[in-house]
Amino acid sequence: MKVINKAIMIYVSVYLIALLFPCFCFGNTNEAVLVDYGNTNIVTSSDSGLNDFSGNMGIINKDEIPYGAGKLICVSGNNCSQQLTWDFGSATDSYTGIFFSLFGLSDTRVTFDGSTVETLLFTEHVLDLDKVDGELQEPGGARSFNNLAILLKNGSPETVTVRVELKDSKGGMRYTRYSMTAGEEKTLLWDYRNLQSYWVDGIDLDIHSAKILSLMIERQHVVHNVYNPATGSIDIKRIWFEANRLETEPSTDALLLDQLKRRSAQYFLDWSSRKPESFGIPQDRSTFGDLLTVAGVGFALPAYIISSNNGWISKDAAAYMVLSVLENLDKEDSFGSEQKGKVGYQGWFYHFLDVHGNRKLNFDFTDTTSINEAMNTVEVSTIDTALALMGILASQSYFTGSDPVETNIRARAQNIYNRVVWHFMYNSPKRQFVHGWKPVEQRNADDFTVPDNNGLGHYSKGTWDYYTDEALIIALLAAGTAIDASDFYCSLNRVPDSNGLIRTYPGALFTYQFFHAFLNTNPSGTNGLPLINACPEEIPINWYENSRKAILTTKEYVESNPHNFSTYGPNAWGISAAQGPYGAYHAYGVPPVAIVNAPAVEGQNLEEPYQDGTVTYYGLVSSVSFGDDLKNKVIQALRAGWAKGHWHYRFALPDAFNDQINQVNADPQNSPLLLRTDGPWLQRALFAIDQGPMLLHLENQASGLIWSLLSRNPNIIKGVNTLNAPLQTVFEGEGGEGGRSIMTRSNASLGETKLLMSGDSLTFKFKTLGEKQYSIKIRYSNDNYGPLEVVSIFSDNVKVGEFNPQDTGDYGNGWDIFITSEAIGPVLVGPGDHTLTLKVEGGDGYGVEIDSVTLEVVKNEVTVNNTGSGGISCVPVSVLYGRSSRCVITPVSTPHPTYLDAFTDNGARVLDKVKDSVYSLGNVTSGHQLEAVFKVMPIRNSTTDMYFIQLQEACRSAVPDSILQLQAISFTENLVVSTNGCLSLMGGYDPSYVPTTNTSVIEGCLTVEKGMLAIDNIVIK
Repeated sequence: MKVINKAIMIYVSVYLIALLFPCFCFGNTNEAVLVDYGNTNIVTSSDSGLNDFSGNMGIINKDEIPYGAGKLICVSGNNCSQQLTWDFGSATDSYTGIFFSLFGLSDTRVTFDGSTVETLLFTEHVLDLDKVDGELQEPGGARSFNNLAILLKNGSPETVTVRVELKDSKGGMRYTRYSMTAGEEKTLLWDYRNLQSYWVDGIDLDIHSAKILSLMIERQHVVHNVYNPATGSIDIKRIWFEANRLETEPSTDALLLDQLKRRSAQYFLDWSSRKPESFGIPQDRSTFGDLLTVAGVGFALPAYIISSNNGWISKDAAAYMVLSVLENLDKEDSFGSEQKGKVGYQGWFYHFLDVHGNRKLNFDFTDTTSINEAMNTVEVSTIDTALALMGILASQSYFTGSDPVETNIRARAQNIYNRVVWHFMYNSPKRQFVHGWKPVEQRNADDFTVPDNNGLGHYSKGTWDYYTDEALIIALLAAGTAIDASDFYCSLNRVPDSNGLIRTYPGALFTYQFFHAFLNTNPSGTNGLPLINACPEEIPINWYENSRKAILTTKEYVESNPHNFSTYGPNAWGISAAQGPYGAYHAYGVPPVAIVNAPAVEGQNLEEPYQDGTVTYYGLVSSVSFGDDLKNKVIQALRAGWAKGHWHYRFALPDAFNDQINQVNADPQNSPLLLRTDGPWLQRALFAIDQGPMLLHLENQASGLIWSLLSRNPNIIKGVNTLNAPLQTVFEGEGGEGGRSIMTRSNASLGETKLLMSGDSLTFKFKTLGEKQYSIKIRYSNDNYGPLEVVSIFSDNVKVGEFNPQDTGDYGNGWDIFITSEAIGPVLVGPGDHTLTLKVEGGDGYGVEIDSVTLEVVKNEVTVNNTGSGGISCVPVSVLYGRSSRCVITPVSTPHPTYLDAFTDNGARVLDKVKDSVYSLGNVTSGHQLEAVFKVMPIRNSTTDMYFIQLQEACRSAVPDSILQLQAISFTENLVVSTNGCLSLMGGYDPSYVPTTNTSVIEGCLTVEKGMLAIDNIVIK
């Protein structure tokens, strides 16, 4: 899900590598904290690289001479400071300092071609000191910053003068100076708007484009009578802006939720690309300006819609951003199998993009000689594409106007959706979508080892095999274009546990919340489209109730707190994926909602999901739309978070928090140097795929907006209808291409039919994921007078059958009476695009009216005959609607273990071993019997009661004086005996271990290297 992009931030001469950034936040205040080292979230030595406004920081030195250096100093617990030390030596015309970018990165290093590494500037991301929330409209008018406050301590034995500078992105600046006596600690308060409080060198600061704050130490400045000591230090403890009005806890619950919703939406206004080539595509996280996320598009476009619908931005502004994103994703020439310069392949998108809107390329850091970061390549991703498509289709339903921009949005949305080649990422034998695909290229060892059919790339070994909200999204979207997506949907592992909960593999809350951020499947809810599907031999599933049960189960577990985590409690139960206190990403989850405690999965060693006391706010708040009881629990937790000081004046809630990090296991080999090991911690980096679902659930709870938009999108409706009827797909006659007039008939399925005269044809287009067999039925009316017409049916232009539509009435009375033809087929089709055509010939001259055409999946049932003997318990095997089945072989307590040799269908082997004792069956022709052939283990070591298939393996495992009993069969292998004591080979026993007079045969060389060998009833050839 989240991948840390190693970024280098450079300013003047020195760069710092950063993963996290520090902050401490205050409620009921007008202080917007930039950094607070005195009560900090810093845990490791790299945490000081970024500030609370997601800006980078670094050391400034004149002429790149290292006069100054910076380091973090922690006195105790989380009481730290950023220390700037300097040593000018004999240089007099020199300076050093430390800078803080005020909004987003100042710059970073990137590559666009995979080889050339260049510096990328982010001059578009600036802080408007008069309108700090940007274009987002605030109740009561724009919020602004008035004064800059800095808490410093002079660590030098002499007086030090500090120069404080504000710079903009255009080259303008203002500065002032403060003197501090030896050892003095004080707060510097700068009214940077007061003309009497600053100097200007060159161009004055543009107050609307503030970018850099710098604290400088000049060796001397004769004109201003500045003479600083040659060596010294200052400790930076806290930096903040004083705002023009207080941020107070909202008095009503509605206002509290609305305020959080506004701040969540602001993520996508703050941290989306402002580069023309990729405008509007969101950053993966607030701290990585060059890492854009395709999955985040699925939440960014609804965020623009929500902002427009709430009046926070204009609809024109929202439409402009949406269209910009769609134009980038709809570049047809950017799809291809090449490694560079592409947005995706076969209609699917890459996981991460760069600021040019193409695949994100990494470069090798020369200072890390042990690894090559350039080989950490980005994959074409099924789930990231699917999430993006949900947001794209929401935009298609929202922008319904006739002006060119909104018309273009709808058309491009459909283009992007139609371009996806679903079967390209579909593993047909497994009936599962793969996680991703990568082009052929040099890369690090990963799971992309399955070659595609054209030799241009490799698929991931990982597939979507368990239920998760992510898999539901993929199934729904595939079903909107591919009539057999029920194969994938019904193949998902979803066995209810003893409490009736269908669990996801990791148990993280987001795996139950993503799908429901877009579509309300609650049958009793509003603004929704219920998806309660019953696959064959399955009880119907209410997915909304399943997610609600998972949330409540998680909350109950957290409140029971079996591991005694300090953070867990009734107001801290959002256990979901996050980047934890030591920088490592974890799919946090709890056992009662993870697969670990679900019914056993053969051949898998499942561990409990990871926990260390870390809690996410987005997992908690994304529960707000699952009933009023959970809404109230969310509100209670938000108020508790406000009381704990978690609310930030500008950026609202942290992504995650932990009240006591001494309960977290740090990995000293993979974690940077630890600066503290106890105290609280907040994750202030914000993530698109965390802020997004939180925002959508908040809006859906308030208005149902996104639910409503998608519930009326034709593509989504088609997908839901397909999944709700997994064995058939219905085409309305009036929706086909060709024929004559559309006729209005009250008894038609949707009130309309399509008239076909002799010589006319009617064509329907559809897609399939894998190979399927269908029968075809046509519902029609035929007010006939004279000879009957002949309707021929063509599949992909090949005739598959015909029928004579019977007379349904005379003299105009029969046109509203409908009958259905006998089933035609079965018709076999492969994966890809297909056509189904009806052609009418002859008849009475008045034609036939087609109401609908139904494709129904042929259901195959196969019986397994166990022809072996004992030792095997095999689950019933059936192949339903062409789906592969599995047989799980489980040893049972019998005196003669057996093994499965083969499944055969008319002698043809159709067995594929998946893992130790799980076998997968391919498609079996309808009506055939599938035979399971079992064999008794041919070798028994009666001394240890162990069983073997190979003689040599049995000999190696033999202890002195062992007796090996061999079945009366031939063993074609060489045998080397090398053991202390005596080894006895006895042949001729039957499956019940009764000695017989039959002989066993060893065809091969027998060599005795050591020990003694006794042979009974065995022939050596």
